[in-house]
This record gives sequence, structure tokens and C-alpha cells, in this order.
Amino acid sequence: MSTVVDSGSIVVGVDGSDSSLQAAHWAAATAKRLGAPLVVLHAVYEPVYSYGDGAILALAEIEEHLRRTGNNIVREAVIELRRTHPAVKIEAELVHGRPDLNLLELSKRARLIVVGSNGSSSRSVISGSTALHVANHASCPVVIWRSIANQPVPFGLPVVVGVDGSELSAHAVAAAFEFASLFGVTLIAGHSWTRSAHGDETDRFEGQVLAESLAGCREKYPDVQVELVAKESNAAALLLGLAHNAQLVVVGSHGRGRLAAMLLGSTTQNLVHHLACPILICRSTA
Repeated sequence: MSTVVDSGSIVVGVDGSDSSLQAAHWAAATAKRLGAPLVVLHAVYEPVYSYGDGAILALAEIEEHLRRTGNNIVREAVIELRRTHPAVKIEAELVHGRPDLNLLELSKRARLIVVGSNGSSSRSVISGSTALHVANHASCPVVIWRSIANQPVPFGLPVVVGVDGSELSAHAVAAAFEFASLFGVTLIAGHSWTRSAHGDETDRFEGQVLAESLAGCREKYPDVQVELVAKESNAAALLLGLAHNAQLVVVGSHGRGRLAAMLLGSTTQNLVHHLACPILICRSTA
């Protein structure tokens, strides 16, 4: 693939579905707030099958049809986005090959990848399997996007972040504060732990972990109102509960090492499969 995006761009995949167009509107609204360019991508992809010699012409016709269709999809999406978000620099990219591999290549220079998880087409750039593969292997943060009651543009609901005191959690906290500040909304920080025999002593210690994990960002973003939720709970269950009325959930996940990248952590996997709102997955650069 020869496509090169501007460093710091937001990249969003579209496939012609309403859900992917809503994801693109979300990405454009975010790009406006971040002052970042937006790349709208469609991948022309026909899986390889075994055909006889007589199928060559038919295959060429299929490929040309997919190319024309893809060109129309990305062009129409860009026209609508430029109309509704005139302040954002928006570019169209029509690429060939597997959508996940194209998105992963672009993630090496992108600031953020936005990929939906509710497309239904087998060639969808936003199919569930594509979203998971991109989230597992991308070089930049990834938003796995889902519509919120048909409201694709960020609005007044809070941002939720999962906190555990780790370095990965620190990346998520920083991103969550940035988004909450950009959107002008409350940040809900959730921290959980498993059952302990030490009772109140454990409660105080874990509450301190949460407070200390947020201290630096609270100084950097004094405009962000923060709610702290620290309780004994399963991490995924806590965040799913907090996300019931949220516009975005932010979590940290494993780095990009060969083994770590094979699967998202169990908590993140759980959230990806069960959240009804978008999730932002932040990775360590290590």
C-alpha cells in the first residue's frame, strides 16, 4: 500500500453502512476538537478463491464493480463530512487489500484509528473481526465505535476511564482527561479490586491508588470535573456499570510485543463485546 497519511491524522473506515457513516461523523467531530486532519478510508477487498480459467473475465468485472462502489462510498462520505464539518481537513483514501492490514499500516503515523464493530457485510471495513484485529495490533490508540441512540457526535454524557495504577492505566488516564476536556464533560474514574481480608484498610489503600493515579492530570486539566468510584468489584463489571450513561470508555491494554499483542486483556475483551458505547483502547509504546 502506497498511501501515506499526515502524521497525527485521525483515520476512520467506512463501508457504506449507516453505522460507519455515524462513526465517521464522530471521528470528524473529534478531529475538529483536536485540530487534526481526518482520513476517510475504504478498502476494496475481494477474498481469494479458487476459480477456473473461464472465470477470469468475471473476476475482472467483480473487481471493477467493487472499485467503483468503493469510490462512490468514500466520495459520498467525504462530501457529507465536509458539509457538516467544514473546519476539518478531510481526505479520501481508496485502498486495495484487507481493511485491517490497511488500517494497521496507517496506524504507524496516525494519532487515532476509529473502527466500528457493527458492520454486517463480509467485506465491511468495520466488521467485528476487523475491529478486534486492529485493536490488538495497532501502533496508535484505537476507538472501537458503536452508535449511542443514533447520536454519532460527542455530546454531554461523561467519559469513563478504568484506573489500576499501572503505566498502561496512566496512558488511559491522560487520554481520558484530554477527551473530557475537549468535550467539556465530566470524567468518571473507576478503580476496582478483588476481595481482601483487610477490609477498611484495603478500601483506604485502593482509594489512595485511584487518587494518586489522577493527581498529575487533575493539575493539567483543572477544567475537568472528576468523579471517583473505588469499590471491590470485577473490573469489567464496574466499568460496564459506569458506562451505562457514558459517551466513551477509555482503557489501557497490553503493549505491542509479539505475545502481548495476540489478545487484548480479558477486561478489555469483555468491554469490547458488551459495551453499548465507543471504547478507546490506549497502548504503551514499549
